[in-house]
Amino acid sequence: MRIAASPPDLRLEKLVPDKFTVALIQMSCGPEPADNLAKALDRVSEAARKGADVVCLPELFQTQYFCQREDATLFDLAEPIPGAGTEKLAAAARKIPGCRITVRKVSENFACFRAPKGPFFAAMASSVRRVRKTPTVFSVTTGFNDMHFFAHELGIPTVGYGPGGMDIHAVDERASVRALVSAAKIYADLLTSFAG
Repeated sequence: MRIAASPPDLRLEKLVPDKFTVALIQMSCGPEPADNLAKALDRVSEAARKGADVVCLPELFQTQYFCQREDATLFDLAEPIPGAGTEKLAAAARKIPGCRITVRKVSENFACFRAPKGPFFAAMASSVRRVRKTPTVFSVTTGFNDMHFFAHELGIPTVGYGPGGMDIHAVDERASVRALVSAAKIYADLLTSFAG
């Protein structure tokens, strides 16, 4: 999960209703991209039937997740935007009343760092200290995540925080229940104490 600190973007505020239902699609992916796309489209349709206003698919949902290593032979899995996959998503969207799909490449894969200055970073550091009883250490992310979009595309200061875990970006990626609970407590503390 990423947390962004900035004044509200009034352009976005006008587009977002006070309440909406979000569906987060979690699905296994096999070796065949067409099968994975078909499964994703089924899940999107099911979520829409159940009242979802926003449906989020997993990253790289058309392939098995391969980002635990950089292998140039896998680069051919990428497809252009627009392309065959986005055309199929658009066709599915036209069947769902009021559905709109936005797909675009948001940034390159490079380290993301913003100096941890300002009230939001101080609040995050305080929440970590209160819950974990340890000092907060800010560092650079070397992997790719949505922070790049907020920091580089929108210019919003960002901080990433999560439970950590084992086998990051691998098939058996996991985090302990203790780490998940601790991270949830930190988020709750931050959301209830940051006056922003």
